[in-house]
Amino acid sequence: MTGGESQRTRRLLDEFQSAGITAELSDNIQKDMAWKFIGVCATDGILAAVRLPMGPALSCPETKAQFKGVMEEAYSMAQAMGVDVPGDFVDKLMKFLEGIPPNIMSSQLEDIETGRRLELEDIYGAVVRLGKEFGIPTPLNFAVYAALKPYVNGAPTLPE
Repeated sequence: MTGGESQRTRRLLDEFQSAGITAELSDNIQKDMAWKFIGVCATDGILAAVRLPMGPALSCPETKAQFKGVMEEAYSMAQAMGVDVPGDFVDKLMKFLEGIPPNIMSSQLEDIETGRRLELEDIYGAVVRLGKEFGIPTPLNFAVYAALKPYVNGAPTLPE
């Protein structure tokens, strides 16, 4: 699975575009999926854990370091899985995140604030499980996973 054009993908692209949905074909879908997944690892859970939008979270040096560390762990996972990701991948993604408007909130932060279930297992749970499988330490992803686990099914019920 590398991406590119086929009759099927061309039809799908045409359908999206005729519906007014911005879409494009990828030459390397694994790389594009890694970009999205690693970016989600950095933003979704960390913003939920610190309960802040992007700007204030990135303005704290320790939290900014966690963003980068979480991405580096997920990047190592992508490499272990054979995804062709360039060496400057994390730095480029970090620069992209720094350009996001400071008031942007992640979907998991919105979920925390509204008491909805979290997509924790599919993101951080996956990184932690794959880390064990490939022998790659994932302490920063595990920290986010552990901090949000009590909220996985929505706001926890507090004892009275």
